[in-house]
Amino acid sequence: MANLATVNRDSGPRNAPVWFIWEEGTLWLLGSSDGSAVKHLERDPRCAVEIVHFDNDAGILLHLGLRGSATIEPMSSDRFKRLLHKYLGPQESWNQWFIDNVAQIDHPDGRMIRL
Repeated sequence: MANLATVNRDSGPRNAPVWFIWEEGTLWLLGSSDGSAVKHLERDPRCAVEIVHFDNDAGILLHLGLRGSATIEPMSSDRFKRLLHKYLGPQESWNQWFIDNVAQIDHPDGRMIRL
């Protein structure tokens, strides 16, 4: 997972864990039109993303930090499905309740955060 840091003009920095996918030289994160991250980025697109990979047994600690200005893009059902596959495995094994109630692929409020 990644952590997305945004700025709220009234109360300062915000940080939230997010699922992500790297495609076409771009980091894509999930969002929704009524989600706090999307609202913060619409007001102030500056953000930072941190990705950490830690494997104690292998002695691996990798960190990637990105900073820049994000854009809010329309939902891409195909990209969203690839992102879900990364975290949930093959589509036939997805929990249907989760897809219907949380990760609604074709929901009109769905957005992609692009950095």
